[in-house]
Amino acid sequence: ARKIRIMGAAALALTYVASGRFDAYVERDIRLWDIAAGGLIVECAGGEFWHEPTAPNHTYRMIATNGLITDQLPKLA
Repeated sequence: ARKIRIMGAAALALTYVASGRFDAYVERDIRLWDIAAGGLIVECAGGEFWHEPTAPNHTYRMIATNGLITDQLPKLA
């Protein structure tokens, strides 16, 4: 499966991570403007937000976590 659950907007999923509803959110091939605001919200809530460019066409891969399972994420990704 490519995606387990699609919320409709990356920003919504990122706010769920910030609030603690989700433990983590992992995405690839997503545009920066889809994750920038949500990433800031995660960081301001005390979580961790990591992203890096994947191609010259402004796509990124990213991982956001509420900070409680950060050590477990490299095993999952």
